Amino acid sequence: MTQKSQLTEKICTALRGCNGEISWGAIEIAAGRPLAEIRAAIRTARTCLERDEGIVFTTVMKIGLRRLSDSEKIASTAEHSRKIHRTAGAGIARLAAVSDMARLSNADQMTATLRQTVFTAVRRETSNDKQAEA
Repeated sequence: MTQKSQLTEKICTALRGCNGEISWGAIEIAAGRPLAEIRAAIRTARTCLERDEGIVFTTVMKIGLRRLSDSEKIASTAEHSRKIHRTAGAGIARLAAVSDMARLSNADQMTATLRQTVFTAVRRETSNDKQAEA
């Protein structure tokens, strides 16, 4: 676990004790500062709790934060899959832009082939995620 500021630790303590929703006001009270001053510390606290303790929150617009259950954590990774799918597609397109693969060194050809294979596999696997959601 890394060293946290006192402000971040106060927010972590408030979030750790939450098993449902916690309002922005309750977080402000726990931190002793207005929301505008603690936004970065809230982000840091959420990151620390997710990384160190497996506690994940989602934002509830204009209300505060809500702690996710294990099944909600799994469902929340769908957006990650979509981003990875798009990024792999961009990688494939970039590799397709190579005009003369034969003129590259053997090392560059091997790197390009390896990356093409990885990107294609990632696209195929994340496409399955998209089909499962439909």
